[in-house]
Amino acid sequence: MTGQTRPIPVTVGFVPLIDAALLVVAREEGFAAMEGLDLTLAREGSWAAIRDKLNVGLFDAAHMLAPAAIASTLGLGHLQVPLIAPLALNLDGNAITVSNLLADELQALIQPGEAAVSPVQTARALASVIQARAREGLEPITVGVVFGFSCHFYQMRAWLGSGGIDLERDTRLVVIPPPLMVESLKAGLVDVFCAGSPWNRLAEAAGAGKVLHPCASFMPDCPEKLLVLRQDSEGAPWLAGLIRAIVRASLWASEPNNLRLLARHLARPDYVGAPVGVIEAVLSGDAPTLFNALPASWIRLDQEATLPAVSRIKAVFDMMADAGQITPDQSLWTRAMGIARPDLYAKALAGTLNRTS
Repeated sequence: MTGQTRPIPVTVGFVPLIDAALLVVAREEGFAAMEGLDLTLAREGSWAAIRDKLNVGLFDAAHMLAPAAIASTLGLGHLQVPLIAPLALNLDGNAITVSNLLADELQALIQPGEAAVSPVQTARALASVIQARAREGLEPITVGVVFGFSCHFYQMRAWLGSGGIDLERDTRLVVIPPPLMVESLKAGLVDVFCAGSPWNRLAEAAGAGKVLHPCASFMPDCPEKLLVLRQDSEGAPWLAGLIRAIVRASLWASEPNNLRLLARHLARPDYVGAPVGVIEAVLSGDAPTLFNALPASWIRLDQEATLPAVSRIKAVFDMMADAGQITPDQSLWTRAMGIARPDLYAKALAGTLNRTS
């Protein structure tokens, strides 16, 4: 306990995704309360809302896309609000999902029975579909991502690029908040999307499309979500306790015997609000794809995944630069790398938990 006579109130904004799991566990399993914190989790429907409410102080901290934290800190495309990330919330968790029509077109081009159909094979098949549509004078395929500054965008770009497809030139790109992806696919507004779990599995459950690849199958250990706060909140009295609570949550979530209960927590309507079975399949990795490729890990919630490593911010910065969203000069590099705060992480855990290597 922190020794506080009254719990310290802390509000953290989140988007309903499985990668918000450690926040949910920290609250529901009592780890935040053990640290003397009254943790409130505020559900939001879009990343823009998360960013804006954190910027103006309506949230103390937030579940945020790693590239969005860099964009906010550097003032790319919006207000410049410097952020810090004393902890990460996960690695991986995204997947590419295609409409039923596009799934049929890809299956017609990839011979049944081929072993371990790779992302490169499906991207090349999609290139053939795109070329055929262009010859027939049809509209290009529409690609949905959840935010412009997101690993979803870079993963979609990488997958398409492996098949010779230029995301900006050969497709129509649209940004759609995660909770609206399923209905957008069902309504025919997008042909393929990249989003975090469980929205890919929910699209399949709704009969709207098929999950093609977990992004971990071609971009493993991708830095996905961070716990971020404004730089001027670095000295907040609740911060060290929140870090410890979330790390304890990661240890709890990594225990196989807790998987079912974790899925039940997340299934609540005030959190993710998806069926327990859908969430459990993602957490366990038992979630087949269109071509039944060997499953990669869908999402990582272990303690090593919570490390706010500078190398992970660098990986995201490099993806942003490769996409032409940022100029990789030394000044921007230095400011972006300052987002990662392993010092705050280590200080919070000193003498209380053994950090994984």
